[in-house]
Order: sequence, then structure tokens, then C-alpha cells
Amino acid sequence: MRRNRFLPVLLWIACFAPAALGQGFTAMTICNAGTVSVDAYVMLEGKLTEKSIAPADCARLPAPTPTPAPAAAPAAPARVGPDLLVESVIQLLKAKTPETRIMQVIQADGKPHPLTGAERARLEDSGASENLMDALEHPKPAK
Repeated sequence: MRRNRFLPVLLWIACFAPAALGQGFTAMTICNAGTVSVDAYVMLEGKLTEKSIAPADCARLPAPTPTPAPAAAPAAPARVGPDLLVESVIQLLKAKTPETRIMQVIQADGKPHPLTGAERARLEDSGASENLMDALEHPKPAK
């Protein structure tokens, strides 16, 4: 009865490769003690590395380079203190400035200003219309 010579390599891979593929795995050495060439495969996170190993030889299989996770978009910096444009709009409202002129100021700034609940309440108390508050949050470019 003929004995299969590369069975020990397959058994080694089946038994020890899972431990070698744990955290920090960078490469794995596989030796072929048989008399025929064997092909070794390592798959990590869907990436495949393969190597043909001649009889009585060893090969080092580097870990496949995993695809890096996409970088998260940087978070918008938290606003510290009151929004100066909102404060300016409140002062303009208290000075009875026409809404069309206030809209021009908001459009000239051109940046969105998300309103907090407290800012929205202060604007409403100062007489701001819904259109004015919407313009602060979603400014339209000046024409």
C-alpha cells in the first residue's frame, strides 16, 4: 500500500495554521517533507497568497495584505460659544433692520449655520421668520 507523503504537510496546515493566522500574523513557514511538490495557500480576509513548495524544501508565505478600512471623515469641530452670525442677526432684528438686508448679510457669509434649540428660540423671540432661520441653516449663494 502506497503511503501519501504530503499528508503530514496538510495535517500541519490544518492543525497549526489557524493559530498562526491569529492576531499579529505576518508570515508563515511551511516545510514539505514529502517527495512531491505541494502547493500551499493562505487566505486571510479574502486575500489569497500561494506558493509551490518543492520536496524537502521550506517556503515562507507572507500574510496577504488586508485592504485597509476606509478612513472616517473627520468630525466637524465642535462650536465653542455663540455663533457670531446668529448673534449679528439677532442684533439686526432688534434694530428693526429689514429682512431683505439681513438675508443679504447671511448670503454674503455663505456658510451653513446649524441652529441649536436655544438659538432658534432666541431668533423667534427677536422676530425672525422661518425663512430667515432656514437661510441661516441652508444659505443660498448671493446673486
